[in-house]
Amino acid sequence: MANNAGRVLAQTGTREPRRSGLRRRAPFYAVGALIAVLAVAYFDGGEEPIRPIVQEIALPGEGE
Repeated sequence: MANNAGRVLAQTGTREPRRSGLRRRAPFYAVGALIAVLAVAYFDGGEEPIRPIVQEIALPGEGE
């Protein structure tokens, strides 16, 4: 009985219940994923120069 009383006191002494490791690390994973997406968008995105499309098209009614 004495052993159980010590466990109960140790468990009730904490104010906040312990969260699992994944729940504790999830915000860090989310921030890391957001930074990765923003980095890819920064390096890969942006404006590209406009190049004219030069291709001959055969129109009906022309020719001979």
